[in-house]
Amino acid sequence: MWSILSDPRSLSCLVEVGKVILERVLHMEESTTYQLIIEKGEVLGRLKGARDTLLSLGSDRLGAPSKKVQQTVAKATDVERLQRMIGRLFDADSWQDVVDTQ
Repeated sequence: MWSILSDPRSLSCLVEVGKVILERVLHMEESTTYQLIIEKGEVLGRLKGARDTLLSLGSDRLGAPSKKVQQTVAKATDVERLQRMIGRLFDADSWQDVVDTQ
């Protein structure tokens, strides 16, 4: 491999290949598929963050959640509902009060 890098023609070819790859990657960011993948990742990240926040703050406020509560939170797919559940932690008397939040 090092012998390829010592040949100026090979090195020049590698630089050109690198430029083509970089250009294609940059164009890929404009594609609908790429944008959908990024959007999905953002939604999944927001869901994970909301779930983690709910379980962490809820544990501090109400004690450890039951397995049933953990499963309910894990299955939640509505970020806005999870945020309402987090808000409910401030005046809830139990985890049930929180998971009953619509």
